[in-house]
Parts: sequence; structure tokens; C-alpha cells
Amino acid sequence: MLTFFFLFIANEGEIRERGIMVREIYDLPLGDKVVIPFDGNQPSATDVDGLLGGFLGRLAADSKIFPIYFENWHLMFNSYKNRAWNDIIK
Repeated sequence: MLTFFFLFIANEGEIRERGIMVREIYDLPLGDKVVIPFDGNQPSATDVDGLLGGFLGRLAADSKIFPIYFENWHLMFNSYKNRAWNDIIK
């Protein structure tokens, strides 16, 4: 597994650099945040592609969050999308 190095903002407001693997994102303490720099609509750091893509891929593959019985993402209930955004991504 690859380790990515990013800036974190800890719940107490402290900013520090730390290495993280995709699977560890789910285990961050409540309130900790990964800082992902953006340039317009795209992540501006190359390592971000792997970390963000890996996280979103794991999220999309979780059938409890996004059920697999929808043939099209546009047909999925907004409640599923909103819960994923508000409870997990944000």
C-alpha cells in the first residue's frame, strides 16, 4: 500500500504533516481533516490523485452507502448521496 504525505488540521487547530494510507482515512479522529489543495476544479498535487481517488473508490464500492441495485447514478435517491457527503466526505 502506498503512503501519501499531506497536511492535516487536527481537531485542536494544530497543522502538521503526516503520512497516511487510503484505508487509514476512515480511522482519523473525529474533527481531523486532510488538506487537499485545489487549482480550480482539480487537485493541484500529484499525490492527491491517489489518496482522493482511492478514498472515493472505496466509498463508491461500499454497498451500504451506495446500493448496487441502481442501474444509473442519476436514479439513486438523493438521501444516499447526501448522507455520503454530509456524514463521510465532508
